[in-house]
Amino acid sequence: MPRPIAIAAVLFACALAGCGGDDEPAAESTRAPAEQTQAPTEDAPQDAPVGGAVRVESPADGALEFTQPEYKAEAGTVEIEYANPSQVGHAVEVEGTASDVITEGSAKISVELQPGTYELICPVGSHAAAGMTAQLTVQ
Repeated sequence: MPRPIAIAAVLFACALAGCGGDDEPAAESTRAPAEQTQAPTEDAPQDAPVGGAVRVESPADGALEFTQPEYKAEAGTVEIEYANPSQVGHAVEVEGTASDVITEGSAKISVELQPGTYELICPVGSHAAAGMTAQLTVQ
């Protein structure tokens, strides 16, 4: 093909394909967005545990309660981190298990837990009887 005809053929093909320097915005794609492989869970708590970790806290004012009434963890080795920013002596224990008691400001324990519901208590004095308890659900 002679050179002028080849150039004309390329220009004609570009014009038909819509390429060129026009100032009109490109048309929006009508292709459907890719499907999500996992549906978002709106009811999942923001503090959902990762790898069986749970952070339990007492309020800074020393009140006889934990900062949350419920915690969740995955079955297996659950690491519980406890923080007590108050001057009032508190602790946390997984009732009904052979867990260690966490005391003294901030500490961690690991305990093997099967799926089920456990009660976290403060074993100091009568704190648990006064309501310093929380529920731990293990899935």
